[in-house]
Amino acid sequence: MENKLAPSSDFITKILDSLPVAVFCKNYNRSPGQFVYWNRFAEEVFGVDRDKVIGKTDFDLFAQEEAAFFVEKDLESIKTGEQVYISSEVVSSSEEHSRVVRTWKIPISHEEVDFLIGICLDITDQVELEKNLNEERNRRIQNAKLISLGE
Repeated sequence: MENKLAPSSDFITKILDSLPVAVFCKNYNRSPGQFVYWNRFAEEVFGVDRDKVIGKTDFDLFAQEEAAFFVEKDLESIKTGEQVYISSEVVSSSEEHSRVVRTWKIPISHEEVDFLIGICLDITDQVELEKNLNEERNRRIQNAKLISLGE
């Protein structure tokens, strides 16, 4: 008997597309991991439209060193069967488009196929704000030192 309350794949796609985090999925039975899903927010964060991503690998989209790091972390997650957490990493799809993200990589198997789900939270604004606050704090400390020397 069919469960009429079970969401359809179209509905699940709508849910994933409405999330304010980048979500992607890679098929790791096709080494080194072909993208099979890329949500709307991933388009914004990474600056690449999904139609240019599906069927591609990290090496098709990012600089060699960056792609190698992504694949290394993917394979670590798949090999251990554990989630891999990356607190901060820079992703650059072009010289003009660079973001700082916090990433979770989660391995899943489905019908004997190894997949990797990635969830990226864009923390670029937060990192920039912290940098500005630290610079302001350092300026104030320097000013306080100069004032105390003057006294």
